[in-house]
Amino acid sequence: SLHIPKHHEMAFGLREREADQFQTDTASRAWADIPSDTDILITHTPPYGIKDKLVLGKRVGCKDLRASVEELNPLLHVFG
Repeated sequence: SLHIPKHHEMAFGLREREADQFQTDTASRAWADIPSDTDILITHTPPYGIKDKLVLGKRVGCKDLRASVEELNPLLHVFG
C-alpha cells in the first residue's frame, strides 16, 4: 500500500481520525481492505512504534496500521 498517515502535504496521506478534514479517507478504512489471508504485506508507512521515530523523537507510524498488522499477523511486513 502506498498510503501514509497525514504528514504535512505529502501525497497519498490519510487522516487518522474523522475530525481531520484535510483528507478524503481514513487510515482504518484503507487497512480494512487488506485480505485476511495476507502472508506478505508491503506498505510505505511503518506501523506506529516500529522504526517510525524521527530524529527529534516524534513517531510518524500509523496506529491503525499497527492494529491491522497485529490482527492479521502476516508472515512478513515490509515497509519503508
